Amino acid sequence: MVFWLDVNGIGGARPLVVAASGKHEAVVEALLAREDLNVNAGHPLYVLSDNDKNVPMMRLLMSRNDTDMNQRGGTGSSSTPLSLAVTNKAWKVVDFLLEHDDLDMNTGSPLYTLANSDENLPLLRRLINRNGTDVNQMGQQSMSQTPFYRALYKQAWGVVDLFLKREDLDVNTNTPLYRLSNAREGTKRFEILQRLVARNGTDVNQRWPSNKHTPLFRALYHGNWPVVNLLYSHPKIDLNAQDNEGNTLLLYLIQRNSNGKHDKAIRWALEASIGISYVLDRFKLFPFVTYIRRSQRWMSTLYLTAVIEPYH
Repeated sequence: MVFWLDVNGIGGARPLVVAASGKHEAVVEALLAREDLNVNAGHPLYVLSDNDKNVPMMRLLMSRNDTDMNQRGGTGSSSTPLSLAVTNKAWKVVDFLLEHDDLDMNTGSPLYTLANSDENLPLLRRLINRNGTDVNQMGQQSMSQTPFYRALYKQAWGVVDLFLKREDLDVNTNTPLYRLSNAREGTKRFEILQRLVARNGTDVNQRWPSNKHTPLFRALYHGNWPVVNLLYSHPKIDLNAQDNEGNTLLLYLIQRNSNGKHDKAIRWALEASIGISYVLDRFKLFPFVTYIRRSQRWMSTLYLTAVIEPYH
């Protein structure tokens, strides 16, 4: 009588996964010798990739030509052996995986994980310089970020410098210029801001998602004059951009000029002729007074006209 043994298992844990996880080398070798074995079922290579001690067993699994080294960690998962190894700081596993030309460098966004700090700069450099690596791969969080923006957010300046050497770097997604628009002169953040403004392809009018403010909105509102002057010097600066409520920069400043705290910024905006016609048109819609909702102040159209029209 001949008995048929299903070496792949039906449901639950797969024999190969159990044997490999338990480091039962003889059992794994016996299973791998079976032509009917599905070496990828249960993603055993992925399961092993979280620990450096599993490299010998992973090498054994890769002795089969049909082993997929980019196995996903389950149905619908975006995690691969490389991304899992990077997340768990299993650097020997990463080195082993990098020996293979068909390694997926992008799924699971390993660059994003490494962009948190300068600690793993040498490895990050290896990954970035490898053929097929997308330096703009997005993180998997609900608010996706590029590795460059992540490094900027974490102030990992070595990583930031490394990314800025790449011509294919996306410097606009996640509005990094807006984030830097509060930088103080003489700091590393201001230096990076200068480099971004001077870089080809940088949109100096990047909009912050929630309020659609540009970097100039933020810098001028906070009286950050070095940043204001830097942005104003760019030939493509939009002086009349409107936020999500339809306010131009000048109108936004006037609305919030409680106790004259924005007088200098308003005068700068007036002298730069930023949206004067638009402001006058908005206020002249009301014949007597205009209620400024956010600052809870009343401002007469006559006063606004007297202040603004000399510049118009």
